[in-house]
Amino acid sequence: MYYHIILSLIMTNSLIMLSIKSPLPLGMMLMFQTLLICFSINMMINMYWISYIMYLIMLGGLLILLMYMCSIASNEMINPLKSLIIFLFMFMSMFFIFFFFLNHPITNSFNLNLENFMINENTILINKIYNKFTFKLSMMLIIYMLIILSVVSKLTNSNQGPLRPKM
Repeated sequence: MYYHIILSLIMTNSLIMLSIKSPLPLGMMLMFQTLLICFSINMMINMYWISYIMYLIMLGGLLILLMYMCSIASNEMINPLKSLIIFLFMFMSMFFIFFFFLNHPITNSFNLNLENFMINENTILINKIYNKFTFKLSMMLIIYMLIILSVVSKLTNSNQGPLRPKM
């Protein structure tokens, strides 16, 4: 039940992020999105440490990106669009109703019955992370983190980039 609520919040948050133009609320929405994704990973895997490590890594990268964007962008006023907010709440409620009243087989595919399998907990954990449903997501996260690592290391040279000390 909670997984459906978190999934609808993830979808709504993704749609809200499309309309944000200022870097400060965008960074806050990205942190909230990362927290929601970590909650959903925790519900799928039932191991807290993987979602905790992912949250810490993503939070560190987001804070570096937020610092970079705040040093570049000027202070802009935040103007919420009322029609967009109404549309997003309507979409979220429709998404929520869809998952509660329709028993879709995709939502039940992540439930594993441990009594049927006679293998240890680490093998189950690795199978849940790198199965055919989440393999693309795992590879996308690995590539994303590699790109962010290279971008941040390139931007933080002491004599180059917008964050250099003023002389």
